[in-house]
Amino acid sequence: MKTKSIRNIVVLGLMLLTVLSCSKFEDGPKISLRSVVKRIYGVYKIDYFSKNGTDLTDYWNQYYNLTFKFLKAEAGGGENCSYVEIVGSIDSSGTWKDYSIYNYAYFESSDEVTISLYNCLIDTTIFPAERLLYPLVINLGDGRPIIFTITKLSNKEMWLFYEEGYDDYEIHYKEI
Repeated sequence: MKTKSIRNIVVLGLMLLTVLSCSKFEDGPKISLRSVVKRIYGVYKIDYFSKNGTDLTDYWNQYYNLTFKFLKAEAGGGENCSYVEIVGSIDSSGTWKDYSIYNYAYFESSDEVTISLYNCLIDTTIFPAERLLYPLVINLGDGRPIIFTITKLSNKEMWLFYEEGYDDYEIHYKEI
């Protein structure tokens, strides 16, 4: 009887070790009952933004008041697609101007989960170039999406990472 309970404890320990080590996200959570896409759905604000380890959150809060809404895509979007609304206001040379853009985000899941976002300013005459904040608010340019890696995804937070050249960007969204 004693050997049977020891064996059960060892098996349970191995199962837990396997489950906890299989997380797709470096910063957690280790286990979730909701799918990746369903955890992304929600309304978020930027909680932290950095470039090369330098905290730019105060700068962001000074010039941007935007919410990021990730909603279920309507018919035709597919399982790995979300409808995204970025709405709010941006300080345009001392005057706050309304801003909104609606687009789709696409997710890919392999060893790591990525999300493709189109965070574009359509009219740079309204929002001058100094209000562009790469990679969160960019000029339309060639229209290509920015592909972020999701490093943490819980029911209330989503952390993104983006690397281009020698620059690393980290963005923490917090659900509101």
